Formats: sequence, structure tokens, C-alpha cells
Amino acid sequence: MFTRPVDLKDSDLQNCLAENWGIEASVLQYQPVGFGSHHWLVTTEERSAWFVTVDDLRTWSDSPSEPLGEAFSRLARAFCCAHILEEAGLEFVVGPEPTLDGSSMAHLGSFYSVVVHRYVVGQPAGENGKYTDPNERLAMASHLVTLHAATPRVEGVAVTDDLVLPRRSTLEAALVDLTAPWGTGPYAEPTRRLLSDHAEGISRLLIRYDEWSDAVSTSSEMVITHGEPHAANVLVTDQGLKLVDWEAVRLSPPERDLWDLDPGDGSVLEAYRQRSGRELDPTALACYRLWYDLFEIAGYVSLFRAPHERTADVEESWKNLRHFCQPQARWPGIFGTS
Repeated sequence: MFTRPVDLKDSDLQNCLAENWGIEASVLQYQPVGFGSHHWLVTTEERSAWFVTVDDLRTWSDSPSEPLGEAFSRLARAFCCAHILEEAGLEFVVGPEPTLDGSSMAHLGSFYSVVVHRYVVGQPAGENGKYTDPNERLAMASHLVTLHAATPRVEGVAVTDDLVLPRRSTLEAALVDLTAPWGTGPYAEPTRRLLSDHAEGISRLLIRYDEWSDAVSTSSEMVITHGEPHAANVLVTDQGLKLVDWEAVRLSPPERDLWDLDPGDGSVLEAYRQRSGRELDPTALACYRLWYDLFEIAGYVSLFRAPHERTADVEESWKNLRHFCQPQARWPGIFGTS
């Protein structure tokens, strides 16, 4: 995120690190990188360096009414899987540093969770999530074969993907509340007008998603998946590619890791098929791509339906909503316009 939380002090984070990890932080530098979590680079007097991630549990809840403890539990289980996989020898996995009591993360106040990773020196594998080097994209496909084969190590810990669309109820409520102005913040009215222009298309996408997800949930093999192995989550280091940001780990069909990895020519999907011996389901690939579009739309609509102010993060969210809220342009096959 570009903007640090206004209700979090450095001293709060320092105390959390000391109490839970024994890390006596001397310097904390907020890192405006990524989008979704808050990050700090933390150094100690001994010159140890840590990459600290703070997540707002309210944004990780599947619905506004879900207890925050359930969101914390999902995140903790995801990071626990990453730790297990790294300890098992999967060298491309960057797992968390356990707390003093062996947990994968800790609470920070009422609304936040904290996870600590060793600082890894490297560069993202591309910009805007797209790989710069085709060979690195293929290398990641090979790593995913290894990851998926490691499923037995974590299947007792991992959360199973239920294909539920978080914040769907908020999106559906917004789609039937488009006549009166929204007054929750600077992007409330623009969001209402955008949804008004695309309400029929979004409703059609939701119907198609239900059809696809019903088919996928009953027919696919479940493996351990990272969820977002795009270039922004891959660091190119002297020790090879490193896959970071394991918040979204789930047991799910393998297509969850592959729909966005292929450049569109089928080369990555074929490489994965040959190395894994596993046939991929076109419906599952489309289903997870559509899940992501609807997940983004629902999340940003939820943000703008709630009280908000104009910040760098909010402006980026508005830009992202406009990108994803183009049903006909992004899904011509569904609308018969391809």
C-alpha cells in the first residue's frame, strides 16, 4: 500500500516485534510497495534486516459480518503452509519467521496481523505483474509443479478453497441501489455511475461464475496453490527465483495458479502439463480468471460504499475498479462479441 495506516504507530509495531519475535528494531522504514498489505523494512543494531508485513483483517474478511478471528486464522494457516514448505526444502518458497512460541504470525491491536520474513535481496520478475523474461515465467511453471506435488505435506493445515466470492453480498446490494446518490466519499458517486453503466453485464458475469464454479467444485483435483504467482510476487535473486506473499495459499484446483501465468499462447500451460502429467481444465482456468475479476470489483465497491477519503491508495483503487469493471470488453466470449 502507498499510505501507512493512520491508527498504527511505529512504537506499536516495535513492541509487537519485540514481544513476539524478540526483534529489537532500531529502524523502521515504511515501504510503499505492493497493493493490499502494509510493509516495513526493519533493521536492528546488529544490522539484521527483516521484511515485516501488516494486514488489516477487516479487508481480509469474506464479509463485513465475519468475525476478524476467522480472517486471522486463514492468514495464519496460509503462512504456516509456507513455513512447512520452505522447511521441506522447496528453495523457491520464502516462508515466515516463526514467533517465539512457534506461530506463523501475531496480532497487533484489534484489527491487524503481523508476519515477519527475512529480508531477501532481489528484483521483481516484471512490472504490473507481467514477466519480463519468458524463461523466468517457464521456470515458475516448473516451480508450481513442485509446489503442487508437495500437497501431502500441508493438506492437514491448508484452508480449502470453497470458490466463494468475498464481498459478493455487498456487490449485489450495490447493484440494486443505483437510483439514489451515494454520499460516502469522493469516489462513491463515480462508483455508482460506473456500476449503473455495467450493472447488467456484471449480473451476467455473476451468473456465469456460478455455472463455472459449480462445475469446477465437483470435478477438479485439489493441490496446494499459492494463488498469485505473478511477476510482482516473484523476486529474481542470486539464488534463483523466490516466490513471496503467501497470504492466499489454498487447497484448490491447480488452475488457480495457472490462469494468469500463461502469456496467452498456451506455452506455459503445455510446459506445466508435460512436467506434471496433469491435464488442465479450460473451464477451471476461465473460472479462476472470472473469480479474480469479480473479487476485485466486489472489493473496490465495498471500499467505496463505505466512508472513505481521497488518498493515494483510494485513487489507485478507483483506477483498478475502472480496469476490471468492463464486462463486455474483458469477457467478449460470454457476451458473444468476440
